[in-house]
Parts: sequence; structure tokens; C-alpha cells
Amino acid sequence: MSKQRHGGGFAALRYVFSKARESGGVRQMYRALRTRNACKTCALGMGGQKGGMVNEKGQFPEVCKKSVQAMAADLQDRVPLSFFSENSLAEMAKMSPRELESSGRLAQPMIAGPDDTHYRSISW
Repeated sequence: MSKQRHGGGFAALRYVFSKARESGGVRQMYRALRTRNACKTCALGMGGQKGGMVNEKGQFPEVCKKSVQAMAADLQDRVPLSFFSENSLAEMAKMSPRELESSGRLAQPMIAGPDDTHYRSISW
């Protein structure tokens, strides 16, 4: 096996653009990644003191694919409330993490008691 010298390249760019399209567009993803915030995957800062996509040496662009994946999940549309009435807890337990994540982002708190068969929304 050859030694990995660097990551990225065209495969990484294709991945970033595909995630951006899934989540609402390249412009929206770019704006989100350029902000000063913490990575939603590892909790480290994205871009250090200068803001997103710039590493501590000031090199641009620097971003990890896990961060792009987490950002894409945050940028997608909300899960429709009908999803929870149409899918029981047992059915949701059979879904893969990818299926659940692609259903949308949670926009309201949900709860299920010990005797419940479905999640239901509650107020903040």
C-alpha cells in the first residue's frame, strides 16, 4: 500500500459540491462554511481566528469532509411532522442512520414516552 501524501483533490471537491446541492445550494453551503463556528462533528474551530475554511497558517481552502456533511445536515429542510405520524418508533429503528438523516433536520423538540409508539412534538 502506498503512503497517503495528502487528501483532497477532485474527489473531495466533487463530494463537497454534491453535499452542497443536497442541502440547498453551493452559495448557501459556502456562506455557512466561511463563518466562524465550531465543527459540528469534532467541535474544533473551523478556520481558527480568521473564520471558516482558513487554517491556522492562513491557508485557504481548508475544511474537512465530516464538517461539510454535518453542515449539509443542518442546512436541509425540516422533517415534516407527518413523518412522525407515518413512521412508528419500531419502523424508525429499522431505518439506517443515512435514511433518518436524509429525512430532514429536527425543527422542534420531540418526545416519546415508555408506552408511546410514535414521537410527538412538544413546545420549547
